[in-house]
Amino acid sequence: DSTSLTSLLSHPGLVNVADRITETDRWTHYWAGGNQYKLLDYLLLSKSLADANTQTPGIMRKGLPYRAERYDGDRFNNIGESSPKASDHCPIYMDLTLS
Repeated sequence: DSTSLTSLLSHPGLVNVADRITETDRWTHYWAGGNQYKLLDYLLLSKSLADANTQTPGIMRKGLPYRAERYDGDRFNNIGESSPKASDHCPIYMDLTLS
């Protein structure tokens, strides 16, 4: 909801490929204090690189604590209900073909 990224996210030469992820799955951060799931992390590609790589990126959520109940996939070993946790941010990743 911050405007600090507006100019970057609306730059005509960049594509936020996180927008390819379905809206319900497009979250990279869980805040327990408000039970909120939000997109706080982005993957920006040049327009030509995004056009050449049309796949949907993934989001690595294995480091989230179990209290982030929206994610029911595998967790890293020793992740707990609240802690320990690897992070409350989930990186977006994508294999790119460069030509």
